[in-house]
Amino acid sequence: MHVEWRDDEDVFDDPAWARAWRLDPEATIFHRPSFLGRYREALGRGRLAVALVGDQGPPVAACAFEIEDEVLRFLGGFEATDYEGPVGDPAVRRSAAAA
Repeated sequence: MHVEWRDDEDVFDDPAWARAWRLDPEATIFHRPSFLGRYREALGRGRLAVALVGDQGPPVAACAFEIEDEVLRFLGGFEATDYEGPVGDPAVRRSAAAA
């Protein structure tokens, strides 16, 4: 598996992330890139770090973080939801997480 790290705000409009979200039957609206982009605009505080994970093709998993004061946390914050974390194809969850 290959991890592409993104720190630009354009990542919220990347169709690859939206595709990874659609592949996950357990994903919620709170995992959706468009929701997290709005959250970041309103409440984001740290540096953005988004991992897009794929294996010789388009990403099959994604996870968004923010880094503040050298602390890495899932993007989405407890202020808005407790549904945070990665999304992606359930068939590759373990290998994507290991990447």
